Amino acid sequence: IELPSVPPPRAAEPAAHFVDVVYEGRVVSARRIERAQWPGGCEVAGPALITDYSATLWIPPEWRGHVDEHGIVHLFQL
Repeated sequence: IELPSVPPPRAAEPAAHFVDVVYEGRVVSARRIERAQWPGGCEVAGPALITDYSATLWIPPEWRGHVDEHGIVHLFQL
């Protein structure tokens, strides 16, 4: 199966707003990013909430998320 490619990033990181999230019993400030605004090739450091019309992705502290050229999100721990 050949996957379509997404356009290259328009900026280094997508625009974000900050929200408070309870993580491991404490409140942390997390970036909230719309999934549609997260283009291929961009990385986002946690803590972050990626919101979409059908799901929410949590990137915890000390993790990063990367969108590949096909729009697939990959998470990896630092």
